[in-house]
Amino acid sequence: MTAKKKTNMNEHAASRPIPRPPAAAASSHAHHGVQEKTHQAPPSPCSGVCRMDPETQQCRGCLRSLAEIAGWSRFSDDEKWAVLASLSGRKEQPA
Repeated sequence: MTAKKKTNMNEHAASRPIPRPPAAAASSHAHHGVQEKTHQAPPSPCSGVCRMDPETQQCRGCLRSLAEIAGWSRFSDDEKWAVLASLSGRKEQPA
């Protein structure tokens, strides 16, 4: 009778190569004049100045609405890129 060696799942997983997504070509997504790649997650526009403007119903720091701020973590990358693209057309209010 041959004793089977128990393998640790972590040891087995560590021996396999990590699959990498294919490199994506640069996309037409532009955020404040910077070309982004489609495989990169869009950056959060939060600037740490979290104060809602009562007139515009937008955050004075990042210019997002409450719905955009609350939904950011659930938004798809495409939805995030759409929000980022819309921010450049929003008017900044003095703090």
